[in-house]
Amino acid sequence: MTDMPVARPPRSWELQTAVVLAAIAVAALVAIVLSLSDLAILAFVRSSGASGMTPFVAWIVEHIDLINGLSLFAVIAYTGGWVFWRRRTRAMLARIGDVDGKAITHWAVVACYLAIGVAFLLRLNGAGQDGSVTSKITFDAVQEAVRAVGISLLLLGVWQIRTQVRAAVVEAGVLLRRTNVPKFAAVTAAPLAAAVPSDLRAADDGFWAEVSELAASTGADLPLLEATGPLAHRWHLVGKSGEVGAVRADIPSGAVVTVFADPPAEGFTPPEAAKYHSFLETSAGDLQYQSVTDKRVPAFLARTRGARRWALYPAEASGELRAVTL
Repeated sequence: MTDMPVARPPRSWELQTAVVLAAIAVAALVAIVLSLSDLAILAFVRSSGASGMTPFVAWIVEHIDLINGLSLFAVIAYTGGWVFWRRRTRAMLARIGDVDGKAITHWAVVACYLAIGVAFLLRLNGAGQDGSVTSKITFDAVQEAVRAVGISLLLLGVWQIRTQVRAAVVEAGVLLRRTNVPKFAAVTAAPLAAAVPSDLRAADDGFWAEVSELAASTGADLPLLEATGPLAHRWHLVGKSGEVGAVRADIPSGAVVTVFADPPAEGFTPPEAAKYHSFLETSAGDLQYQSVTDKRVPAFLARTRGARRWALYPAEASGELRAVTL
């Protein structure tokens, strides 16, 4: 038995998410180290050196320019990464029907913005004072601590958003990741034959003549769905000229073919149904198939933006031209 492919975000998005999480974690760690070192230096200054200075804090003081440079680099890296990743995620969510980007919202991100804003105000306040050394160090320590809290909240937010986005993709059922499609060549004819109605006609010359006549009378390209297994579906287009030779030659023996009389269009109006065969012709001319439930129709419609034409055909439709190829 072949398992149904599971909808998941693209691997490139997962990799970008991991990079953003790492950048935010580094920025948070640097902010925490700077805050703790400021507190240690403050204790040292207030005690006039009596409290001593640990080797780690002494190393921080000696390499403060390097640490500040690393902090600046981390800020630029996580800020740029967050902005790019958020935009990339919103674009991906739009493809599955979440146009408003609900899956990318989280309270921790809002709290992060507030904390970073407070840290910025503290820095402005500290820069405008002509206080003592201890006052300046205190302001720096508090500002770094608040900034560390803000960055940590962003880390939490991105982590939770990743979970939300994964769940949204699974719920939408849109296959964004290129997975290895099961090979149905190994599926024997017996299981397929068992799924084919016993009264299904053969796709003989008479059947193809009807298909040709229907396409010519409709005056539009008609979609033909080829099914060679439980998950193996492929679309063909029968041209409005009624020529069926190329399509007929491209379909293997034993396949169930269904011709739909309602041609796909850019503004197709689907009938009500619990489950559909979706037809999507991309701007590049590729024909894509997906089984779509009624709950996943909005996600599919989001994918039709920019497509040449599309359609949703009820999976249980009757009255269509159906046959099994010889």
